[in-house]
Amino acid sequence: MKFKPGAIITTFLPSVIMIVLSVLSFSAVHANFKGLFILSLILIFPILYALQGVACAFGKSSLLVSLLVTTLTFVLILIIYLNSSALIYILIYNISGFISYGIVKFFRSNIN
Repeated sequence: MKFKPGAIITTFLPSVIMIVLSVLSFSAVHANFKGLFILSLILIFPILYALQGVACAFGKSSLLVSLLVTTLTFVLILIIYLNSSALIYILIYNISGFISYGIVKFFRSNIN
């Protein structure tokens, strides 16, 4: 299996962003970063999943592999920083990725 640089970026960039935001939020450097993680859970992480779905649709990367890597990263964040009540976010985030992928594929097939 050959990896293209675009596919590697599509697969791993959302995970790296999620890790950086989580570490920044839960580090003891500044107390105001706690709000950043709440914002990340509600807004930034779903947008990352949606953008990953769009990037997979345009770049012909594997959506399942990309979402699996990002979901495993979120599970790692969940184990380290959160509790099991955040498990519902996995479903919401993956739905966001699948819907954005489907929308792009639908419109691309109608254009051609």
